[in-house]
Amino acid sequence: TIRNPDEETTATKPNWRIMVDERTQLKFSNFFQTKNGMVEPTCEQFQRWKDQGKEVKYLRMDNAGENHLLQQRCESKDWKFQITCEYTAAMTPQQNHLAELGFAILANRGRALMARAYVPMKIRYKIWKEAFQTATLLDGLTVMTIEGKTATRYVHWGGSNPKFANHLPTCWGEAGTVKTKTKSTPRIADRGAQCMMTGYALDHEGDCYRM
Repeated sequence: TIRNPDEETTATKPNWRIMVDERTQLKFSNFFQTKNGMVEPTCEQFQRWKDQGKEVKYLRMDNAGENHLLQQRCESKDWKFQITCEYTAAMTPQQNHLAELGFAILANRGRALMARAYVPMKIRYKIWKEAFQTATLLDGLTVMTIEGKTATRYVHWGGSNPKFANHLPTCWGEAGTVKTKTKSTPRIADRGAQCMMTGYALDHEGDCYRM
């Protein structure tokens, strides 16, 4: 399930897209500078899932031009995915309710993270992607019961929780000092910079954060 909300597609705001797995309702957020910019990265993601034994069988999305382009690329000789595309009717959000509700829930949670951290409005325009991405990652820790098994969405999806699940900080936006000292730093210069936690470093150990 995939959708791109019109309200997030201005020249100064990247296109926000989410994919939702229907079985687990696990969500995946991505941001692109153009609408068509999502096509190749999405195909690459489908290939990674296929290699992991999670082949995409059905893809439900609206009638936007970039989605038709995505279908063409999925069926091209480069990818050759066997995906059945289902297009929703105009002005009928209930046909894609998982993505529609996903956008509303994640956006509200992202705004709540920034509000709780007292982030000024002018700064929110610079870091809203980090807040919305963090909201997406935390949503995966939601516990649900599927086929008699109670576990997080991550466990239902891939068998385990991500590393950051064992190192959740007090709150998003928490202040901290990041070391900036190098071998060439003068003795009287600062050794660090005051920053705020804006997310999880997924390609590091679980106790590493984006600042």
